[in-house]
Amino acid sequence: MKVKIKKLTTSLVGETFSMDCSVRGQQVHNRLKELGADMQNGPGADIKDLGVEIKSRKINAISAETIGSMSPEDIISTAWENTHLFEKTQTLHKYKLNEAGNVVSENTFDFSRPSVQEKLKEGYEACRADLIKNGPTKNYIHPNGSWVYLERIDGKKSYQLRTKKGKELETLSKSTIDDIFEFGK
Repeated sequence: MKVKIKKLTTSLVGETFSMDCSVRGQQVHNRLKELGADMQNGPGADIKDLGVEIKSRKINAISAETIGSMSPEDIISTAWENTHLFEKTQTLHKYKLNEAGNVVSENTFDFSRPSVQEKLKEGYEACRADLIKNGPTKNYIHPNGSWVYLERIDGKKSYQLRTKKGKELETLSKSTIDDIFEFGK
């Protein structure tokens, strides 16, 4: 049985980071490393030995959230459960920042719950089917009804898997629906 991480014991509440999201993520990683976390920047979860992905976000942000990126060839040849994105979406620890860049809250979310993974898998596999059918010709692949989509940023070859349903995924991760209903494997 795999151990479920409920929260990190080292809090960053009260600490200040850049409001530039292209800088902030690395600042948070570096700070956690200073505090003893075994952080890694490669594919998969940020704290690999615990299976925890670290995210930071402005508390009032409404933009899409990036889950991770993959090359079109890897997406085409890899089912959801075999991707590093699957690994990244098991346990998520998110820091929320106010307008001054101060961490005001942090929460750990159990994205391994079947109700969450079902939404992520459905969306990823629909995007994957589009890539298989049409090749990597589009910069934006968002199947109807999907909670996730693929977006190619700044002319790069790889796609980012993104969601505008971050709050809904967080709510599902805290829900008891998986305890009431049995989801198919």
